[in-house]
Formats: sequence, C-alpha cells, structure tokens
Amino acid sequence: MTRGLLALLVAIPVLVLLSCGGAEAPPPPSPVATAPTEATPTPAPPSPTEAATATPVPTATATATPSPSPTATATPTPEPTPPPVTVTGPLLVFSEIVEVERGRPQYGRTETRRVYVYDLSADRYWVAFDYAHTIQGSGREDSAVQVAGESLILWTEDEVRHVSLAGETERVLFESGRISWLESSPDGTKVAIMYGPSPSVPDAGVLVVDIASGREVLDTGGRFDPISIRSASENLRQRWHADGTALLVEEQGRPGLLRLDGTFEVLPEDWHVSLDLRYALRVGEEAGGVSFNRHHYQAVWESLDVLDVATGDVLWTVQALEDGGLFQEIDYAGDGWWGPGLPKAPAWDDRRHVFFNELTPEPGLPNRHVLRVLDVASGEVRPFTDEVEARLRGPVGSDCRPRSSADPSRRSYLRAICYDGEVIWEGASRWLQFLGVVDPAGDIELRGVVPLRVAVEPDPPHPSVRGEMVGPLLLYEVYRPHPTTPRLAIAYDEATGHSWTLYRREHSSSCAPSQAAQGGFVTCAWAEALYVPVDGQPVPLDSRAQDFRVSPDGRMVVYSSRYNPHSTVVFEVPSGDEVLRVIHDEIPTTAGLPPAMTTWTVWGEAWTPDSSAVVLTVVDDDMGYGGPTVAVIARLDGTLHLVPCPVDDNSSSSNCYAPDGRHVVRGRSDVSGEYTQPEWGNWRYIDVIDSETERVLWSFDASASLGRWDWEWASPDHFAWSPDLLHRRYPDTFAATASRAGVSVFDIRTGQTETSNFQDYVARFHSPRGATDCPENPAHSCRILLDGEVVGEGRWPTIIGIVELDPDTP
Repeated sequence: MTRGLLALLVAIPVLVLLSCGGAEAPPPPSPVATAPTEATPTPAPPSPTEAATATPVPTATATATPSPSPTATATPTPEPTPPPVTVTGPLLVFSEIVEVERGRPQYGRTETRRVYVYDLSADRYWVAFDYAHTIQGSGREDSAVQVAGESLILWTEDEVRHVSLAGETERVLFESGRISWLESSPDGTKVAIMYGPSPSVPDAGVLVVDIASGREVLDTGGRFDPISIRSASENLRQRWHADGTALLVEEQGRPGLLRLDGTFEVLPEDWHVSLDLRYALRVGEEAGGVSFNRHHYQAVWESLDVLDVATGDVLWTVQALEDGGLFQEIDYAGDGWWGPGLPKAPAWDDRRHVFFNELTPEPGLPNRHVLRVLDVASGEVRPFTDEVEARLRGPVGSDCRPRSSADPSRRSYLRAICYDGEVIWEGASRWLQFLGVVDPAGDIELRGVVPLRVAVEPDPPHPSVRGEMVGPLLLYEVYRPHPTTPRLAIAYDEATGHSWTLYRREHSSSCAPSQAAQGGFVTCAWAEALYVPVDGQPVPLDSRAQDFRVSPDGRMVVYSSRYNPHSTVVFEVPSGDEVLRVIHDEIPTTAGLPPAMTTWTVWGEAWTPDSSAVVLTVVDDDMGYGGPTVAVIARLDGTLHLVPCPVDDNSSSSNCYAPDGRHVVRGRSDVSGEYTQPEWGNWRYIDVIDSETERVLWSFDASASLGRWDWEWASPDHFAWSPDLLHRRYPDTFAATASRAGVSVFDIRTGQTETSNFQDYVARFHSPRGATDCPENPAHSCRILLDGEVVGEGRWPTIIGIVELDPDTP
C-alpha cells in the first residue's frame, strides 16, 4: 500500500503539468482509410469528381511534443499498413484524365491518366496508379493500358511493364526502342509489341513476350514494315487470334497471320476477318446498289459466305431475296469494317455475330431494309431488336448513359460505365476510357489497396413557404450523386442568398435542355415536357413537345410536331392552351416559298426577342443536308412572311436575318457587284434591308473581306464583324487574346459604327448574368456564378436562366 501511495504522489505533479500546459498531449491521429471487411461494403459509389482527384489517404502519425518532464514524452505512433484485401471480382478497369499539360511535347500534350479498379462483388473502388499519356503533335499516342488476365500491361514511352491490380510493377517486359502499338493475348499470358525503328533499334519488328516470366517468345526483327502494319491495323481493336497462336499483321502490303513459330500465312484479298480472327466474310456478286439522300451510294451483294479462317471451309451462306440484296450496316459498327485494310466489308461484333442490312423490295419503297444479325455458331439469321442488342452487348457497357452537354460550346459529353444497368462511373466521353474486365479464376489477395470513400452530398432544403422567396432566382442544373436521379435543378435566391433543390430528373438525349419560364422553368422528363414552378408541383405539358423553345418573356413554348399533320405549335405556360398552329404543308401557299424548293422541310424554330413571332427555318430537301434554306416569320395571329434572303444552314450564326426577323443583311464583293450568299463569304459591302418592305435602309463598307465565320448579329439592332469572332465560336481552340483589328458593330437605329476590342464586345453582348467557371475536365466540380460572384457548385452545370418573382403572387 505504501508503494501505491508513493506512485500516486509521484503521478500527481505530472498530471498537473499536463493539465496546465506544462506538457502538451499529442493530438489524436487522423482517420486512416482502411479496407472494409467483406461483410461491410463501402456506403455508396464514389463521386466521379472527388474520386477522380482522390489519392490513397496518407496515414497521420502523431509526433512527440517537447516537454520539460521526461515522463510526459509521447511515443510516435507507427504507421499502420493497410490490411490485405481479398478480391473476388469481376473487376472493371477504367481510366480518367486528371491533368493536361499542353505544348509538351511540342504541338502535342501530355495527359496524366488515373487508372481505377472497381470490385463488383464488394462495391469497392481504388486507384491503381497514375501514368503519363503522351499525344504527339501528329496525333500519335505513345502510351496505353491493357487488361492481361488478372493484371495490367502499362506502356509509357519506350517501356512496357507488367503491373498488378494494386499498381505495383511486377516486371519490366520491354525497355528499348520506339513502340508503335502493343496488344495482350486473349488469355492474358502474352503481349505482342510492335517496336522501332529508332536510333537505338534501327530495324522494326514484332516482339511477343510471356508476361509471367518475361521470356521472349517471338522476335521478327526487321521483317515487317511498321507503317503498313499500323495502317492495316489502326481500326482493329484486336490483332490476336482467339486461341493466342497468331497475330494479324502485314508483310509488304499483304495482310496475313503471323504465327508464334515465325511462319506467315497470307490471307485472301476478298476475306474480311472477324475480331478474334476465327472467321472470315466473303461477299458474292454485286447486285447493283442503293442510294440514301443522294449523298451515299451503298453496294449491294447477292450473297454472303462465312468461312473458317483455319481451314478455309464455308460454314454458312446467306442468300439475298429475289430482287433484293445484302449490304453492310453503317450505323451499328461505327469504327469501320473488319478486314485487314479491305474496305466495304460487312460488320462483325466481338465474337460470333455478323450484322448486315437486307434490302426487301416493295413497290414504291425501293430503299426499305431490315437490320439482321447472323449467329455464326448456329447459322440463325434474326432481325436485330433491342432485346437482341442487349443480350449481345452483355452486362458491361462503356457508354450506357445518354449524352449530356454540360456546355454546348465545349462539346463535352457525359459518358457512363455501367454493369448490368447500374452506373459504375461517369465522366467526360473524351476523358473517361473503359479498359476492360478482370474475371479472376479464384479470390485474389492484394496489398496496398486503399479503397475510396466518398459520402453522398445531400440536397439543399426547399423553403417552407412562398413568402421566404424574394428573387430574382438563378436556376441551374448540376449532377450530384443521388440514389434516384443524377440531374438536380437548383434555385439560388439573389436577395436572401439561399439555395434549394427544385427538381430531380434523368437526362434524356432526345429532350431539349431546361429553360426558364414565367415563375419556374420548362424541362423534359421521360420524353415529356414538364413545367416546374419554383413553389409548387410540376405540371405535365404536351407529351410530344420534346424539342421545345421557351419564349423570351417566359409565357409560351414552341415546338415542332412530327405527327401528321406535321406542324409548328405554340402554347401557353403553364395552362397548355394552344396559341398558334402552323401546318407545314400550308407554308408554300401562305408564305410563298421560292418555286425551286419543290421538296422542303422545317428544320427548326426560334423566337423573336419580343416574343411576338416565331422564325421557321425551311431547308431545301432537293439539295440534301447542306442545301440552301429560307426563313419564314410566323406571327401569333397566324400570318406568315417570307424573309427575302437565302440562308446558310451549315451554321446558325451565318443567318442573314436579324434575330427578330425585322432586318436582313446582304453582302457584295464590290460596289457594282451582285449579292453573294453568306456561305461563300468574300463580303466587302453590306446592305441592311427591311424584311417587310425589302427597302435598303443602310449601305456601308466593311473595309474587309468577310467570310462566313467573321460576322454575326450581336442583337436585333446590332450587326458585328471581325476575324476575332472565331474566338467566340471555338473557345477551346482559339484563345480570346488581345484583338488584332477589333470588332466593328453597326447600329441599325443610328447608322453609326463603333469599334471595340474582343473582350469588351463579348462583355457587352454575350455575357449573361449567370455563368459557370469550370476546370478543364468538365466532369470535375464547377463553380456557379451570378454577376461574377460564386453562388454554388456542381458537376456538369447548365444555366437554366433567371426568374423574376411576381411580388403580387402570394
């Protein structure tokens, strides 16, 4: 007992010192992300934005703090090692760009790509590694990542490495000579590398290496020409035979199979080889052709043979109908026709199915055809339906979400990697790349894997009553991880500074973007137009109004109905009452189309700035997609007026009529010359004409030769021209640098011309109050700005508009 009391008396001063600051207690260690047990999956899939920038969480180590008393010294906490993770699979492997360095190499760029692995069985993500992906100025890519069995192959510059799923380098497989391409074998045991020529390796060749041991299986030396091999194979996603015993290459322009024993077998010129090199297609006699839209001529064949590549035997023959024919399917294949450099071959899918169109002649319908699929294993030919497509594609999809443009001027589209209908990851289509699936034979134990953990961001709460809103409201859409729908419409009240969620929806590529309207906005949900008020329940509108345009005053909506009779319809919001209906077949008589336009189509509608009329764009079908168009003004009282000027429909900015249709510009190359259509450019002298009376109001010298990209209507009363306008149309390609010649603006009301620099011009005519400030990768979080101040953030932002609230509405 005496010793216990003595120990207590000794400890009391130390405790007093600690409590009074004599010795500072070490801070608690930061939480460390550890691998969950198999029974505890991660709470939610990670946000592509945060996960794309996430790295393995470092361990926070408590450090000792100096103390006057030796007894108060803290012992450093050892850094814990993440426990081994048992992976069952299947595993989805994909990469995403996280950083871009332009100009290195010269005229090219270097992308930092991050490789992710997702374990489907445990709902678990981790970062395998980052690597530098170099794109030369010529467009040649000098790196790649491929799945090889239960590991990865990484090619960077002149080196090929075997890498584990945890990012650890297992073996260097190749480290000398310039690499043109590489391809892992179907069984994941070997990799073929096309190398040279380079200063260190004067001869080009094909090298096959055993991945597990690094042993050289085949080296052809300088037998094969790299240019011909690359040109023959650049459109092929696979060069290996299905059994891993041969490669598709070229020798002196002759395509053939290179076997691992070094022998080369030339393929017949009329063969079109499948992706796995097991089968070949051979077309029969040509039976004429079929024309589409007067721009595309498609050869038609009488028959189609399927052959075994190994033996040359004909397995199946598909015979065309009498007076019919067979031709390749263009839309489905997309990447080109299978065959070693041979054009116009029917399309193969990944293994055993052939896609082709069957021409079915009927009186009056010469171009009627049906897409069919041939099963090579059974010889069965079936129509290609949605169910067949889903079954053939399998559970994994690398582009399973409709395209969504975060900013139309940047042309950046949303892409999703899916498995069995569930979204695994989302990103920008040119930034996100699906690499493959690893399906382990048994469980794999990995060390050093730190799973990513990202919490789902909650939605901002909605005001409880209408009286809490003051306005004006900035409305915008963003993507946030959410259990039900990814697109959220957010309202920001400028007066109170509060934000809240208005509506959640699934984006549809067939719908127009959301647009501000009176007291709310109009959107499209499940292919149906919907009015969403800021303080109430959504109101369904016309189910056919998918491609709609809200009027500038927010009180009406216009859309083009494709149902018979084809027409342009205007209705009120939110009542849905019809205001105007223009039957397209009645336009030639009422508006007086030019006699040359015997066949025509209404391609689109646009509102005049005062919401008093709709401008219809009518294209000449006889000239095809790029034919001349005219503009027809449809007023709300039902009267139609033809704008007296040809229009170039290749670009909406090159229309010669003003946004409200009141004025028209015509260009001349000289004082006495005739008018020139805007698409041909070479304008020097410009006339401004009243579209009602066709009277010339103003004529002026632009003092420059203007092309189709050098001018635009800045507003209904201002016509602008300058070579610098190209910067505004292509912001990603041409930086908005200091103006060389300035932007000239002609005021139709006064007849005066003013010149300003490009930045001042954009600020005056093209700077809305609501804007976004996005990083280079649009899948990452962007800031939402109102008059230059940050009011919110989110991924894939789209500004809907600003809504003024009626103070008299309770």
